[in-house]
Amino acid sequence: HPSPNAKLVLDVDASNQAIGAALNQLTDKGPEPLAFFSEKLTPHLCKASTYDGNCTRYMKLSDTSETYTDHKPLTTAFHQRRQIIGNMHEAAHPGVKATTHMVTQRFVWPTMRRDCKQYVSICNACQQTKLKPIDTSNHNPKYSSYIQPHVSSYTHVFVRVDSVRPSLTPPYDGPFRVVKKRKKTFVLEVRGRNV
Repeated sequence: HPSPNAKLVLDVDASNQAIGAALNQLTDKGPEPLAFFSEKLTPHLCKASTYDGNCTRYMKLSDTSETYTDHKPLTTAFHQRRQIIGNMHEAAHPGVKATTHMVTQRFVWPTMRRDCKQYVSICNACQQTKLKPIDTSNHNPKYSSYIQPHVSSYTHVFVRVDSVRPSLTPPYDGPFRVVKKRKKTFVLEVRGRNV
């Protein structure tokens, strides 16, 4: 009988004429068989290579399962997914859709779309191109300043002035000493004057 806490092992093998599988659970006594499967291949499938059959088998396995194989090219491919996506993506840094399209033209694995989306979402170059400058305006720069609402405990503050400034100039003035604190307003000492 299946044990809910036992680890399951699915042993699968294929030849040119048939495929077979055995589902085992690992216990303290060793593997115990739970179920068996075998099937003769159709003439069409008999023409496929063993390599193609094994590729199909591993492609259908979940990422949560551990795969043991005697085919070295397959084990190497499992560990190269990130490198494959990186090689395709780094050429021009396209988005998720284009990266996935490029990878699917040459490779196949079950979680490809998710892997491509994750890779693009953490690509620094792609994230930097999404940065947008903050719109600024010239209108009434004297009255268009912004002060953080949670500054009641601060003794000094920086003030961001919403006006166009020369390039490489910081958008903040200060630090300015807080002279008076009221519920909705603050009096700051700016260049010797209370403002």
